[in-house]
Amino acid sequence: MQGWTRGETSGGWQWKWYFQFSPPEYCVCVIPLWAPAAVLAALAASLWQFDRLALRRSRERLCLHCGYDLRGIESGSKCPECGMVRA
Repeated sequence: MQGWTRGETSGGWQWKWYFQFSPPEYCVCVIPLWAPAAVLAALAASLWQFDRLALRRSRERLCLHCGYDLRGIESGSKCPECGMVRA
């Protein structure tokens, strides 16, 4: 037996990787299913937060890089605070 399997154990649902060093010894690597789900959820939450920040800054006419208030500055000119060109 070699490869990934999944199944319910006393600790909950897990992925198991069975691999063989030399006959007949086997080693098992166990990864709980909540671990990759937690990593992906944290990544999605951080990307969502960055997207919300950029949307708020563009809606309020703030510099997307530093947050400087760009109301009254012409479109296409540089931000006086950080020098980023405004689209």
